[in-house]
Amino acid sequence: MIVHVSALAGDDRHPGSEARPWRTLQRAAKAARPGDRVVVHRGTYCGTTRITAADTEWETAEPDETVLNGEWDGRDTRYAPAVLSIEAPRTVITGFTVNNAPAHGIGLRGAAADILIKNCRVHDSARSGIRLFGKNLGRNATIVNCTITGSGRAARLNPTLLGHGIELTFGYGVMIAGCTIAKNAGAGIQVRQGAKDTILQENTLFDNAGPGIAISNSPRTAVTDNFIYLTARPKAVKGLRPDGITVADRPRRGQRYPATRGTRLHGNVVANCATLLRVHNEPSRKSTRPEAQTVIAHNTLVGGPLTRRGVAIEPGPHGTHAPAVFRDNIIHMGHAPAGVPIANANAQPIAAAGNAWSSAPPVTWASGSDTGEASLRNAAVVLSGEHPVEDDFAPERWSRLIGRASDEATIGALDPPTLFTLQGENHDPGL
Repeated sequence: MIVHVSALAGDDRHPGSEARPWRTLQRAAKAARPGDRVVVHRGTYCGTTRITAADTEWETAEPDETVLNGEWDGRDTRYAPAVLSIEAPRTVITGFTVNNAPAHGIGLRGAAADILIKNCRVHDSARSGIRLFGKNLGRNATIVNCTITGSGRAARLNPTLLGHGIELTFGYGVMIAGCTIAKNAGAGIQVRQGAKDTILQENTLFDNAGPGIAISNSPRTAVTDNFIYLTARPKAVKGLRPDGITVADRPRRGQRYPATRGTRLHGNVVANCATLLRVHNEPSRKSTRPEAQTVIAHNTLVGGPLTRRGVAIEPGPHGTHAPAVFRDNIIHMGHAPAGVPIANANAQPIAAAGNAWSSAPPVTWASGSDTGEASLRNAAVVLSGEHPVEDDFAPERWSRLIGRASDEATIGALDPPTLFTLQGENHDPGL
């Protein structure tokens, strides 16, 4: 059954047909039954809505003109509900703009499983833009082609009320792809507290006050082909650093959250962040133990004026452990301030090989890397003015420095790419 909602022409006493639509989303949510499709027309819809019927699809007729306004009054939001709360399985949400949420913009909880959120915009939430949470959270949520900006406004009132672009807690098999996540007071994407088998792919994250991507106590997270950068230093939030990618487990005393294992960081471009890549260990506070299933490969890490360290994979404070793999990456620090270290001095938990460094790394990172490679100048950057695009940071296609595999084949950072071979004496790689 197809039902219609119109803030401009509807009335909740109507039958919900296209000719006589309902006026509020709350009315539609109360009446929705499994299999229903809810078409929401242009207008501003105020308040919060709970979707509790399974197998429903909610879509906008005019995506750019359909706004859900949470009407946040600027006060403490500790117990406020999400503007759009999804609490039923197999729900599809398409095309909404969510503004001014008193807590989270969109929340998934309870029985929410097999959820699809696509082409949505979430702006200026007091807490997180999209939050997936709850120990009973189901599996296989997908968030694709969404834009999340300005989350975490409540941190101005209470620094403990952090807000992230997308916050994932406990979820299993969640995929976040093709999203733009920017200018949030916390992390761009936070994966934590037992989330498993998460895929973060082809997202653009910039100017977040916390890390672009933060992973903690979450096994088997794949971070692939994301673009993370800063154009300006974000406003500081206590306890947060604007790093690129960070992995930092909390100690397990008094909790049952698993350790982070099997992390895959592949093909990402990280530029001008405080620390481009950081695995954080700190006695009594952080206990991150990279192991042989952790693979960091084919990434391009470019330092800029705001960078204070290139790579920091800190030794474990509780003894040695199996080494993570760090291979075929480009680490280019030519645009960072003078004296900024390219890597930390102790790489005890790392097996490095085939990386391209713009200057000699500490001896503990010694591998088959070719330091001082002149072609690294191809990783030219644009770090101010207009927002850069990924190609500003990556080597040219014909450079010997790939930094990522352009197909499923393994291509070392210093090996010539097979996809761009010379084609005759008149070949011009710039064509």
